[in-house]
Amino acid sequence: MHNTEELMGMTLNDRYSILEKIGTGGMALVYKAHDNVLDRNVAIKMLRDNYDSESSIVTNFIKEARSSASLVHPNVVSVYDVSEHEGYNYMVMELVDGKTLKDYIKKNQRLPWQEACNYTIQIGQGIQAAHERNIVHRDIKPQNIIMDHSGTLKVTDFGIAKAVEGDKAIAGGTAMGSVHYISPEQARGGFTDFRSDIYSLGVVLYEMLAGRVPFDGDDPVSVALMHIEEDAVNVKCVNMDVPSDLAYVTMKAMNREPGKRYQYMQDFLDDLRAVLADEILPSREKDRNMNVAFDEETDCSEYRQKKTDTVKREQRVREKGKEKVVKKKAERNAILLAFATAVALVLVVAGVILLVANPFSKTVPYFLYMSVEEAEKEAQRHGFGIECEYTYSDTVAKDHIISQLPLAGEELEKQEKI
Repeated sequence: MHNTEELMGMTLNDRYSILEKIGTGGMALVYKAHDNVLDRNVAIKMLRDNYDSESSIVTNFIKEARSSASLVHPNVVSVYDVSEHEGYNYMVMELVDGKTLKDYIKKNQRLPWQEACNYTIQIGQGIQAAHERNIVHRDIKPQNIIMDHSGTLKVTDFGIAKAVEGDKAIAGGTAMGSVHYISPEQARGGFTDFRSDIYSLGVVLYEMLAGRVPFDGDDPVSVALMHIEEDAVNVKCVNMDVPSDLAYVTMKAMNREPGKRYQYMQDFLDDLRAVLADEILPSREKDRNMNVAFDEETDCSEYRQKKTDTVKREQRVREKGKEKVVKKKAERNAILLAFATAVALVLVVAGVILLVANPFSKTVPYFLYMSVEEAEKEAQRHGFGIECEYTYSDTVAKDHIISQLPLAGEELEKQEKI
């Protein structure tokens, strides 16, 4: 039994010298290799051992890789070759020096809407080129999109997507990493076509604009059910900087019903270009001509109320937690006082007197929703310091105060940190 994890130093078919492993996925391992015939570095994507034993998957892998080799486009990672060597099934691909779009989103969170539009157009152009050759990707996600150092995006994994389709069930197999981007019809195990790729690209656009995926849960099955049964919160409610037209485009691409999505990638791209040019969306004109209704305004009141309730609930939890701590301290002090000697009692009383009259204590000011800079100035003005911990919030602006301890109005010695 061969081991795809230990290939460094091997030369495949007297041509491709394996240099290093550069990627790991559920279906395949990716190596950097050198093509000794054409004297260039390439990427080798090799099926894992468990797939090599499945003849149907290997056959489909070779078939789809050969089909993808005919797909040449600036926004698609090129497939050069597909072959087998001593039981190893692999494809040879263009080596792109860069990072995945997923890594870029993690680093930058919400992207400027113009940048998100541009990236979606690039990705869509690559997918459209595949659709024109009747190739459906079926696994569009930021992890399968590589950004080179010039900012050009390239879609990869066309060859593997359909080859392992039968193994990508939600309840098992390798679709778990893709479930956040899967179309409802894929989640149901139904028929998939070009519109499935459009849905998944809509989810990628949503994530770039919102800084998070539209659906998330404790396990893959629950997320898949959300795609099937729920409508995502309008992206404009999550990020008010998103133009209304772009929110319309995003949510139309993600419609749960394939018939209500964009029917062709070209229509999706035309609308995105219109958003960037601040022009009327071609799809809206078509909808009007066909008497199809659409929302002119987005109602975010319910979403905002839920967010407000969540913030208040978290604040109450923090306050209750502090009350418990104070109560425990009080109980412990009561026990100590009960057994204290007369001398200790005198000291406690003296300490209380000093605490009440302590010229070094002062009332803590209110910092909520101030910027960090404003909070630092306010704290210094009152003789305090501040110490910040950062976390994510959908309701409070970046670098602004979400909560504080001690709470406003409490007493704290000067020079202590809030």
